Amino acid sequence: MLVCIKGKGYTYTWPRAIGMTPWKDGKSDQVYRQDYEPVGLVTAAPYGGDWFHAHFGTSKEPLRLIGWYGPNNHRKDKAGVPGEKDTDEGAIDVTEGGTAIPYWLEDPFLRKEYEETLRNEGVTSRMNESLYHQSAPA
Repeated sequence: MLVCIKGKGYTYTWPRAIGMTPWKDGKSDQVYRQDYEPVGLVTAAPYGGDWFHAHFGTSKEPLRLIGWYGPNNHRKDKAGVPGEKDTDEGAIDVTEGGTAIPYWLEDPFLRKEYEETLRNEGVTSRMNESLYHQSAPA
Protein backbone atom coordinates (compact mmCIF):
# COMPACT_ATOMS: atom_id res chain seq x y z
CA MET A 1 0.00 0.00 0.00
CA LEU A 2 1.24 3.48 -0.80
CA VAL A 3 0.02 6.54 1.06
CA CYS A 4 0.41 9.92 -0.63
CA ILE A 5 1.80 12.40 1.89
CA LYS A 6 2.34 15.34 -0.47
CA GLY A 7 1.90 16.27 -4.12
CA LYS A 8 -0.13 14.47 -6.73
CA GLY A 9 0.36 12.01 -9.53
CA TYR A 10 -0.66 8.53 -10.56
CA THR A 11 0.36 4.88 -10.77
CA TYR A 12 -0.24 2.48 -13.61
CA THR A 13 -0.18 -1.23 -12.88
CA TRP A 14 -0.65 -4.27 -15.11
CA PRO A 15 0.02 -8.04 -14.97
CA ARG A 16 3.53 -8.99 -16.02
CA ALA A 17 2.00 -11.80 -18.07
CA ILE A 18 0.83 -9.27 -20.70
CA GLY A 19 4.34 -7.87 -21.21
CA MET A 20 6.08 -4.54 -20.80
CA THR A 21 4.19 -2.64 -23.53
CA PRO A 22 0.45 -3.18 -22.99
CA TRP A 23 -0.73 -0.06 -24.85
CA LYS A 24 1.49 -0.78 -27.85
CA ASP A 25 0.35 -4.43 -27.82
CA GLY A 26 -3.38 -3.60 -27.66
CA LYS A 27 -3.82 -4.80 -24.07
CA SER A 28 -4.48 -1.48 -22.34
CA ASP A 29 -7.83 -2.82 -21.13
CA GLN A 30 -5.82 -4.84 -18.57
CA VAL A 31 -4.02 -1.79 -17.17
CA TYR A 32 -5.25 -0.01 -14.06
CA ARG A 33 -4.61 3.63 -13.20
CA GLN A 34 -4.80 4.99 -9.67
CA ASP A 35 -4.43 8.71 -8.97
CA TYR A 36 -2.59 10.16 -5.99
CA GLU A 37 -3.72 13.04 -3.85
CA PRO A 38 -2.58 13.93 -0.33
CA VAL A 39 -3.63 11.29 2.23
CA GLY A 40 -4.87 9.04 -0.60
CA LEU A 41 -4.06 5.33 -0.51
CA VAL A 42 -3.27 3.07 -3.49
CA THR A 43 -1.93 -0.42 -4.09
CA ALA A 44 0.68 -0.64 -6.84
CA ALA A 45 0.86 -4.42 -7.28
CA PRO A 46 -2.49 -6.08 -6.58
CA TYR A 47 -3.52 -9.71 -6.82
CA GLY A 48 -0.37 -11.33 -5.48
CA GLY A 49 2.18 -8.80 -6.69
CA ASP A 50 3.30 -10.28 -10.04
CA TRP A 51 2.56 -6.97 -11.76
CA PHE A 52 4.56 -4.23 -13.43
CA HIS A 53 3.84 -0.76 -12.16
CA ALA A 54 5.01 2.79 -12.73
CA HIS A 55 4.67 5.91 -10.55
CA PHE A 56 4.37 9.45 -11.90
CA GLY A 57 4.59 12.71 -9.94
CA THR A 58 2.72 15.47 -11.76
CA SER A 59 2.48 18.47 -9.44
CA LYS A 60 4.73 21.46 -9.00
CA GLU A 61 5.55 20.22 -5.52
CA PRO A 62 7.38 16.90 -5.05
CA LEU A 63 5.36 13.70 -4.85
CA ARG A 64 5.96 12.11 -1.44
CA LEU A 65 4.77 8.56 -0.82
CA ILE A 66 5.20 6.20 2.07
CA GLY A 67 4.96 2.45 1.55
CA TRP A 68 3.38 -0.03 3.94
CA TYR A 69 4.04 -3.67 3.20
CA GLY A 70 1.97 -5.32 5.90
CA PRO A 71 3.20 -8.02 8.25
CA ASN A 72 5.75 -9.41 5.78
CA ASN A 73 8.83 -7.92 4.20
CA HIS A 74 8.61 -6.19 0.85
CA ARG A 75 8.55 -8.64 -2.08
CA LYS A 76 8.54 -11.72 0.16
CA ASP A 77 5.96 -14.35 0.89
CA LYS A 78 7.26 -14.91 4.43
CA ALA A 79 8.82 -12.78 7.12
CA GLY A 80 12.55 -12.26 6.80
CA VAL A 81 15.30 -13.09 9.26
CA PRO A 82 17.16 -10.21 10.95
CA GLY A 83 20.44 -9.60 9.13
CA GLU A 84 19.33 -11.61 6.10
CA LYS A 85 20.63 -10.32 2.78
CA ASP A 86 17.82 -9.39 0.41
CA THR A 87 17.71 -8.19 -3.16
CA ASP A 88 15.06 -5.77 -4.37
CA GLU A 89 14.33 -7.03 -7.88
CA GLY A 90 12.16 -3.95 -8.41
CA ALA A 91 15.31 -1.82 -8.35
CA ILE A 92 17.12 -3.92 -10.97
CA ASP A 93 16.41 -3.57 -14.70
CA VAL A 94 14.74 -6.47 -16.52
CA THR A 95 17.85 -6.56 -18.72
CA GLU A 96 19.86 -7.53 -15.61
CA GLY A 97 17.41 -10.06 -14.13
CA GLY A 98 15.19 -7.71 -12.15
CA THR A 99 11.65 -6.46 -12.68
CA ALA A 100 12.21 -2.73 -13.35
CA ILE A 101 11.49 -1.60 -16.91
CA PRO A 102 14.16 0.88 -18.03
CA TYR A 103 12.80 4.02 -19.70
CA TRP A 104 14.19 2.98 -23.10
CA LEU A 105 12.08 -0.21 -22.99
CA GLU A 106 8.86 1.21 -21.56
CA ASP A 107 5.66 1.53 -23.55
CA PRO A 108 5.82 4.81 -25.57
CA PHE A 109 2.34 5.70 -24.26
CA LEU A 110 3.71 6.24 -20.76
CA ARG A 111 6.14 8.98 -21.76
CA LYS A 112 3.66 10.67 -24.09
CA GLU A 113 0.91 10.79 -21.47
CA TYR A 114 3.27 11.83 -18.67
CA GLU A 115 4.71 14.75 -20.62
CA GLU A 116 1.22 15.85 -21.69
CA THR A 117 0.00 15.70 -18.09
CA LEU A 118 2.97 17.77 -16.92
CA ARG A 119 2.27 20.42 -19.57
CA ASN A 120 -1.37 20.59 -18.48
CA GLU A 121 -0.20 21.12 -14.88
CA GLY A 122 2.28 23.83 -15.92
CA VAL A 123 5.25 21.65 -15.00
CA THR A 124 8.34 21.15 -17.15
CA SER A 125 9.66 17.62 -17.50
CA ARG A 126 13.17 17.20 -16.13
CA MET A 127 13.67 13.77 -17.67
CA ASN A 128 16.94 13.59 -19.58
CA GLU A 129 16.36 12.56 -23.21
CA SER A 130 19.25 10.09 -23.01
CA LEU A 131 17.26 7.95 -20.55
CA TYR A 132 14.93 7.00 -23.41
CA HIS A 133 17.74 5.50 -25.48
CA GLN A 134 19.56 2.24 -24.91
CA SER A 135 22.96 2.76 -23.30
CA ALA A 136 26.05 1.50 -25.02
CA PRO A 137 27.41 -1.70 -23.40
CA ALA A 138 29.96 -1.04 -20.68
